[in-house]
Amino acid sequence: MFSWSINWLWAQCLVVGAGFFLLSHLADPGPGNLTVVRGTVEEIGSTSRKGLGSFYELRLKTDDGQMERVLVARRDVAANAMQKLVGRHIRARVNWSSEAIDLTTTRDASSVLSEENSSATARRRDYNLVGGIATLLGLVIGALTLTLSPTARRLAGRVFSRPR
Repeated sequence: MFSWSINWLWAQCLVVGAGFFLLSHLADPGPGNLTVVRGTVEEIGSTSRKGLGSFYELRLKTDDGQMERVLVARRDVAANAMQKLVGRHIRARVNWSSEAIDLTTTRDASSVLSEENSSATARRRDYNLVGGIATLLGLVIGALTLTLSPTARRLAGRVFSRPR
């Protein structure tokens, strides 16, 4: 039979918090861990990732002739705005799953991209919030556990008692 204790709950909150902070880092790993992709947009397709939503798939031809792909969340940019990127040279900073953190272009289409709020950045904020709440809850439960345990009370009584 499954049983749990307050110590188990405390540990689980800390593990869940750490997991959400890891997800946050994977969604938007920071400037040092992003890959920069430059190229001309050849075509725009569509793809879906279970649990992450639907994405525009930009296929770029780089200067050395290779094909690269960049994903942009459909909720971030309107379809007609994405179509304006075909044939334009863009620079994208992407995370480990090829999702664009930001896109820039050298021509007038940059105004199209200026409204983009990357869903990876929004997910990072959400994951950090949930991770912070779970970690705080774990720390509070841990402090209560230590405060309410008989061993902690005996030890505190010895440490804080006045010599007679």
